[in-house]
Amino acid sequence: MNEKLLTSFLTLVLAICLTILFSVFLGYKNFQILASGWSQQSTMSVYLKNDILESEKKSLIGLIQNEKNIQSTEVIPREKILSDYFESFGLSQTQGDGLEDYLDLIPEIIEVTADQGLILTERLKLFQNLEANLKNNPQVEAVSYGSKWLERFSKFFRLVTIYGIISFVCFLLALSFVSSLLMRVLIEKSKYNIEVETLLGATVDSIVKKYTSKLFFMIFTSLILALTTTHLLVLGFKKFALEASLQSALTDRIQSFTIVEIVIFTIVIFVFLFGHAVNSVVKNVKAASQLGYD
Repeated sequence: MNEKLLTSFLTLVLAICLTILFSVFLGYKNFQILASGWSQQSTMSVYLKNDILESEKKSLIGLIQNEKNIQSTEVIPREKILSDYFESFGLSQTQGDGLEDYLDLIPEIIEVTADQGLILTERLKLFQNLEANLKNNPQVEAVSYGSKWLERFSKFFRLVTIYGIISFVCFLLALSFVSSLLMRVLIEKSKYNIEVETLLGATVDSIVKKYTSKLFFMIFTSLILALTTTHLLVLGFKKFALEASLQSALTDRIQSFTIVEIVIFTIVIFVFLFGHAVNSVVKNVKAASQLGYD
């Protein structure tokens, strides 16, 4: 196998490894998005005292809206709660005659909606802070947001986050060793050419520079291929999900890379892999040129 073909093959191998890394990242990212977007976990219900005054209600809404990351607040009147109660049993308003006498026993509700961009752990913290602030408020009867279930899921969510970070770091470290190994293979296969160049007067620095340029090309090209392939996989998955009649609300939330993520990934991974593999280039070029010094 000639050197150009081998370089292309090794670049493809590196691109496949990076594609796996990027796919794992996007899988974790979309897990966060889909998990945090569950509607049943985005709202908190604040039950009001029956004798609350309109001015007190407005003051309470203002207090809630002063919290960061609150998307909206909506007052649900007793009449709507009673109407929804009728509908839940398949009754019309006329079929529920007589139940209006109990209207004063039904508390009004302020429905608080958190910012949809919050992940579950951030949403849990927001609701816990709100609950602490409202617990001793004389106008509040009770607060509900499914705290037990949300706390359990948040613990699971944190474990997944920790596992994801550890896996990403381990995979990145493994990838750095792969890049060094690929350069070693390339230099070993080109050992005869390096020896000839050395005999013709080429210095070690010039040969190192040559293979460092190849390394630059390999990493940069593999990054472009991996980012493009991963993006196409996301588009393909979304198309497959729509054809499989999955909920469009879920598929619409699936995201690929943002511009910021592309820039960060390109810089961090390039610097990390390039910096680690350059040492392998220098070491193996010196060994191949038979100069015999460290």
